[in-house]
Amino acid sequence: MKLKIASLMAACVAFAISSSIAQSWSLTGDAGTTPAVNFIGTTDFTDFKIKTDNKLRMVVRKNGNVGIGTGAPKSKLDVAGTITGKKIRTQTIWDTGTRIGIGTQIPSADLHITPNSSTFAFRIDQGTNGNGMLTYVNTTSSSRTVFSASSNTTGLYVKGNGFVGVGTSSPTARLDVLASSGLVMNIASSFSGSLGQVVNIERSNAPSVGNDILQISVPGGSPDNFQFIEADRGGGITFALNGDGGAGFGGSASTGIGVHSRLGGDAGLSSGGYIISGSTTGTNIVIDDNEIMARDNGATAPLHLQHSGGNIIMCNPSGQVSIGIITPATGYLLSVDGKAMFEEVRVELSGSWPDYVFQDNYAMRSLDELRHFIDVNGHLPGMPSAAKVATEGHHIGEVQKALVEKTEEHTLYILQLKQEIEELKAQLAAFRQ
Repeated sequence: MKLKIASLMAACVAFAISSSIAQSWSLTGDAGTTPAVNFIGTTDFTDFKIKTDNKLRMVVRKNGNVGIGTGAPKSKLDVAGTITGKKIRTQTIWDTGTRIGIGTQIPSADLHITPNSSTFAFRIDQGTNGNGMLTYVNTTSSSRTVFSASSNTTGLYVKGNGFVGVGTSSPTARLDVLASSGLVMNIASSFSGSLGQVVNIERSNAPSVGNDILQISVPGGSPDNFQFIEADRGGGITFALNGDGGAGFGGSASTGIGVHSRLGGDAGLSSGGYIISGSTTGTNIVIDDNEIMARDNGATAPLHLQHSGGNIIMCNPSGQVSIGIITPATGYLLSVDGKAMFEEVRVELSGSWPDYVFQDNYAMRSLDELRHFIDVNGHLPGMPSAAKVATEGHHIGEVQKALVEKTEEHTLYILQLKQEIEELKAQLAAFRQ
């Protein structure tokens, strides 16, 4: 009886083992499986683990997260370690072996990023001969190069302290641009609105003495006529600053001239001029190409020269000055059309003063000759006629000299007549005796 029971139990165990083996996966592979119903895993809400050397190597958590090298994956795939392979492809990352695409399966650059399959993308290319390029792409319009570097040169360099170098790997400022030749920096704007600045340089706090907002430096010995700054409008120069400090407005700066303005027009009481000093709604002085005018908010104003004292010197020996008249008289340095009042006038002549009349060798007309000259000419000899004075005016210095000459001659005539009278008196007295 015991033998029968033992045999029966052995048969049951063999059947159980046979049934269990039939439902397991073979170590050498299985055939005839049905993917819809055959699987390796759990049917309850528990994790599925894979071990080697009795150590956890991989786990599929009950929430679907897969961990490799970790038993607590925090995402759909959580790898604790390094992934090595020639190609890595996911729904987001696609590795073709030579290029990597993120968000695209057809990368057109070494690294091609297209967020959410949108029309915008970034492409990073090593290029040929070591040239590198970062390109922003809008597939609905065109591509734009964000960054490009040539072989064996530093293109864009960002230091850990935030300093950015363009053309240099050792930037010493927030932006440090270095170029050995050609145009260093080109800033252009296509903005067509009424607002907007192309370049704005602003300091939020007041600078201390010696701290420049904008400094432009060149080596010593640079030529004077090179231009620090040039502003153009439609191809024409509107402002220029020369190396010698000269400034040009409405054109280039001229070497050796501090300010050269070609911008403006004829000065009037309310507008015009090349240079204005003062408020246009108050008193101001305006200068155009041939005039200096003082004005007061559209009305005339006095022009003061050395109002508080000092000399006014006109050094040009050929320069002419006219008052009350536009065209000065030919041959005269000062022409005045109108009345003039002086407290004192001093005239210095380059010739001799008429004291020569009293010299013994002075030839003076006799009274009869003098009468004859007056009868013929109608004026004293050496004095201008009335007709000449009316048409040509007269020289104060010359006329004053002539008047002194006539006075001295008349003095001699009087003395001569006195002598004759004294002689006649003597003769009359002798006759009476």
